[in-house]
Amino acid sequence: RDSALNLKGGDVILSIDGRDIATAPQMYRVLRSYDAGDTVHLDIMRQKRRITISGKVPDRQRGSTMRKRMPEPGSRGMER
Repeated sequence: RDSALNLKGGDVILSIDGRDIATAPQMYRVLRSYDAGDTVHLDIMRQKRRITISGKVPDRQRGSTMRKRMPEPGSRGMER
């Protein structure tokens, strides 16, 4: 299922706006440093290809929704 940030199951987030991402907590901290609605660029691995996608930062009041949509720590989406 697609997310507000255009992520799909199996995507591995490598960086957000050039900031390297190594863990899920780090990803959440970086996303929280932006305002809701800001556009961010994510470098990801998708199906063995490195690509850059962009999307809007979700509203913080929907943070639990963002966490449901974003890969959970230890899931394929956060492995490096």
